[in-house]
Amino acid sequence: MEKLTYTHGRKGQYLTGLDNMKKGLPVDGQWERVELYAERYSNKQDIYTGDPLIDQDLEDWYTSVAKSKLGKHLSDYQKEKHKVSSNHG
Repeated sequence: MEKLTYTHGRKGQYLTGLDNMKKGLPVDGQWERVELYAERYSNKQDIYTGDPLIDQDLEDWYTSVAKSKLGKHLSDYQKEKHKVSSNHG
């Protein structure tokens, strides 16, 4: 019998990582890959190969980091502003 990659709920087919994704469950090795990709990204490396980012990819990395810092700052500011206004309301 051919091993199929997705069950669609049919009997006799093998369960795979895609089935877990369908149910919202992590697939085998998913967390390890996410941690590896996050570490590589934070080290300015291509997440799949581990090669150093260069040229446009490196520029995009710096832009992404800057946007992330700005987003966190704005989020923190809004939380603090909301906390202060709700204490005076």
